[in-house]
Amino acid sequence: MNCKRRSAPDLFTLLVGALSLLGLSACGGGGGGGGGGGGSITLPADDGALLESVGLTSAAAGATSVRLSWTARDPDGLNVAIGLFRASSKATLFQAAPFMTTTGAGSTTVTSLPTGQPQFFGLALNTGGGNFTPVGPALRAIPKAPIYVNVASMAVNPDGLTPQTAFPDPISGVLTAFASGGGNVWIAGGDYANIALIVFPNVFVSGGFNPASFALGARDPEQFPSILNGQAGRAIIEIPNGSPAGVLDGLLLRGGGIATFGVDVDESDADLRGIQITGCLSDGIRARSLSINSANDLDLTHCISFSNESDGMSVSGPFDVMIHGSRFSSNKNEGLDFGSLVAPDGIPISLHVRNSMFFGNGSEGLDCDMVAPAILGPTGGVFKVLIEGSRFEENGVSGKVNNKAGLKLDIDFDLVPNWRADLTVLGCVARANTGSGVLLDLDSTGTAMVHRLLSTGNGAEGLTVRSESTGGLATVSASALIANNGAGIRALGGNYAVLASHCIFAGNAQGGFTSEVIESSAVSSIAWLQPQPWSGVRELFNTAITDPLASPFMRAPVDYLSIVSAGAQKLTLASASSLALGDVVEVSDDGSARTVSSFAGAQGVVLNPMPTQVLPPTSLARFQGPSVTEDYQLTAGSPAFGAGLPDPAGATVSTGVFGSSNGGTVGRTALAPLSPFFVSASQPEIGTVADRNGDIRVSFSGGTLDGLTVSALSVRVRDTNGLPLAIAAFEQGSELVIPAPAGGWPAGLLTVELHRSLASTGGQLLATPVALPLTVL
Repeated sequence: MNCKRRSAPDLFTLLVGALSLLGLSACGGGGGGGGGGGGSITLPADDGALLESVGLTSAAAGATSVRLSWTARDPDGLNVAIGLFRASSKATLFQAAPFMTTTGAGSTTVTSLPTGQPQFFGLALNTGGGNFTPVGPALRAIPKAPIYVNVASMAVNPDGLTPQTAFPDPISGVLTAFASGGGNVWIAGGDYANIALIVFPNVFVSGGFNPASFALGARDPEQFPSILNGQAGRAIIEIPNGSPAGVLDGLLLRGGGIATFGVDVDESDADLRGIQITGCLSDGIRARSLSINSANDLDLTHCISFSNESDGMSVSGPFDVMIHGSRFSSNKNEGLDFGSLVAPDGIPISLHVRNSMFFGNGSEGLDCDMVAPAILGPTGGVFKVLIEGSRFEENGVSGKVNNKAGLKLDIDFDLVPNWRADLTVLGCVARANTGSGVLLDLDSTGTAMVHRLLSTGNGAEGLTVRSESTGGLATVSASALIANNGAGIRALGGNYAVLASHCIFAGNAQGGFTSEVIESSAVSSIAWLQPQPWSGVRELFNTAITDPLASPFMRAPVDYLSIVSAGAQKLTLASASSLALGDVVEVSDDGSARTVSSFAGAQGVVLNPMPTQVLPPTSLARFQGPSVTEDYQLTAGSPAFGAGLPDPAGATVSTGVFGSSNGGTVGRTALAPLSPFFVSASQPEIGTVADRNGDIRVSFSGGTLDGLTVSALSVRVRDTNGLPLAIAAFEQGSELVIPAPAGGWPAGLLTVELHRSLASTGGQLLATPVALPLTVL
């Protein structure tokens, strides 16, 4: 009897459910996965807060109605104008006008819906003039008379058909819904014990109902929490092989230190909304599949998985994953671990994480290993990974910092033909992780774009770009790499070069931007109080300032120091010689202003107030004045004004993050989804020798190059002396082609500049100007 690879729900699964009513088991319902590995580590205290976001968070259906909830606030907590949409198919969801427009977070009940017919709901930003931009998840619901569950039910013969005859246990409700071909199970607020539940396809389990009324319009999972407590050695909820997805909405799952998993997804689609999971012996959520010819959908919105003995969530196999507005915190291993995200032959795999928090986990906040299947095919596979608007803070408490990061994306299919990965990181924060803030392990064919990243106070690098085999390019733009214990950016190994543009490097202990093997480039960037700004980097039109009294920014630290150890009574610094009593300081860029109250020896310092938790090595920054809020906009008269890579069109270009064509506040992304148009590859590859008479070819991602934008105003090539060469570039097959000039390329250094007026056929301008460093013998 194979308990883990069912082809479809059948009599066997019904038997499992029936046995569960008696607290028995036909098979383990979870097993494997292992627990802990965290030992006696102490994880950082966690406030459990969700980031502000824009998107639907819940959709609970009744007989002819659906109760919707949503968030619609920007990162500052300000309300955002939105529209709500409904359709009978996901493909047509945003084709008609919205049925409702409003501003800010809220809830509504949509009535008079046809019973038994699937409904899809979506949210879009209202940009004015009748224009709407979809954002967040699309949620599915099926209006159908609910099956009622109430732990306090005293019905003599419960049938779940009315609130008065509610089932006292969720298992009976789910089995009844499954027997009728799917349906809605309403769980009243209350404390449900000894739960090991199987949720079948098209069964919607929603909590948060008032036990007294079960009124859909008054549903509130916070006021009426539906708490499902697990059984020893079992998953609290198992979602077995099936499609359409089983749906969980508004439930609190407590492992109690005895349940193996909160939710165990087995070769199935799954849709989790507003689920909180804690205290599991292994992972809060586990999803796995051995499929070689399909991928399941795995969607999470507004979920929290915290304080589990292994991972907050682990995924293995081919899944399309969408995570929106969720939190993974204080788990003893990874917050979110894709131990092997698989792309089967011919099937694209997507991972999209938006507005989510990864805090205080024992290892990485998010660790994704992308792998090819065991059996390769002729078509190949592709991974599309987008991480945007998310925060990775204080992760990596257990073990050494080597190879760890707040965010780690690992292309792990070295030299496998026809497989590739396209990685984009937008508007994220990586703060005070014990390893690198972000680590990109680019060991095979792919593209990489990092934009508006704030990586600060990390124990190793702000950004590590590592490779061992295949060559390529990684673009880093409008990002701030600040006060990291390693370098701001470190490129090491292999053949990947980093093109940095409009970045800030400040106070990193081991250098600003270091490229150890392949020459990289930095343009229009600022090095502020940065020892050894560039190493192995071709730097053009940057601004370097070492005088703390000549800050180019509206507000920034005037000194950066390294914290090497921390205790309750003092912090030990690499050097405390530049501090004085009363100095205003900030620890690990945590946003809290503190003052120096006393010293303890040559390196010890006591602050008022002392921080409650510090993960050395990290940073201490000294400010002038009472505020510790950074503002990287340029001051009047800043030397960074107009100092950037000259625009052939004559526009003034300043160095720093606000000088970029898509610049702005670091650590934030646009409310509307952004797909940047950027340079992804070149021939010859960076690090190889260019043919004196050969063409230079450049490829792009995020759109198709518009040949009409290729001109002397968008493409320029300089020789060793920095003098422009006479070239005649053109577009061919969506690539930029730059033929050698008459007489061939001159020997020495050759720098290809690509400027912001280059655009895609969709009208999207180049995300950032870049310089390609080439060499001609």
